[in-house]
Amino acid sequence: MKLAAIGASVIAVSLALTGCGGSSAGSAAADAGSSSGGAVKIGDITVTKDAKIAAMLPKKYQEGLRFATSAPYAPWETLDSNNKLVGLDIDTGQAMAAVLGVPYSITSLSFDGLIPAVQAGKYDVITSSMSDSKAREEMINSVNYSEQGNALLVQAGNPQHITGMDDLCGHIVARQTGDVFGALIDKLQGPCQAAGKRPVEVKTYPSTSAALLALKSGEAQVQIGGADIAKPLIAANPGALQLITAPASLPFGWSPQVGGAQTLKSETELAKALAAAAQKLIDDGTFKKLFDKYEMGDHLMPKVTVNEPMS
Repeated sequence: MKLAAIGASVIAVSLALTGCGGSSAGSAAADAGSSSGGAVKIGDITVTKDAKIAAMLPKKYQEGLRFATSAPYAPWETLDSNNKLVGLDIDTGQAMAAVLGVPYSITSLSFDGLIPAVQAGKYDVITSSMSDSKAREEMINSVNYSEQGNALLVQAGNPQHITGMDDLCGHIVARQTGDVFGALIDKLQGPCQAAGKRPVEVKTYPSTSAALLALKSGEAQVQIGGADIAKPLIAANPGALQLITAPASLPFGWSPQVGGAQTLKSETELAKALAAAAQKLIDDGTFKKLFDKYEMGDHLMPKVTVNEPMS
């Protein structure tokens, strides 16, 4: 799916969090994980309400939490063969809502529209592989439970001989609108100039898919993005792409980040409730099972943080 015209076509998916004998996650929504308690199935994983943590949730959210994401960005969020949202961010959002004992719904928007949509009161929580940063913290709270980073994608064969960030001087780099990598590239411009090299030329696209198309077509020479999505992109485009990763000393890329779920800046109590739910799911092993399901186990943090960016 191409997200360039996302404003005219928004995917809304309401996922059921029903009891053990009910429909599975991904079907039409009913109320689930209600205040009366009840087990919720996420695949073959069962999540139950925690009354103590549920009591932390502000009353205005008792009728449900409205989550927003931006697909496709596998393995965090994408569409299955039935055009339904699936992925790690979908599962973790469902699990947190289940612990809080409230219904869950999720909608896919353009990535740069996520924070404005929460600010407008249309949604309550973002789960979209969004990393924490001081700039974003001026608008939102970030409940962090995953470690993230960046990698570079080039055309197969690496015709430009890119080996790392220092090689980007004089090259055309594609990135997604609203990501954190613009600031990372800005830091390269001074060293490029000092070395007598041409600056990095940055082209910004409305989605990861559009940036990838630019790379494949030759409109861009490098694509910068999350290290976690690079392997799925390569698998989906056999023979077309090559991954350039950071040294082993930087397992999460040249710009390590943390992220998880975000709320409106003023909704501190909601952020605290989500943080408590996430920590419980880490402690009881549920999040580990969900992260492992998507081969992302090494990205799970042992302790939740709130508004503590790595860079």
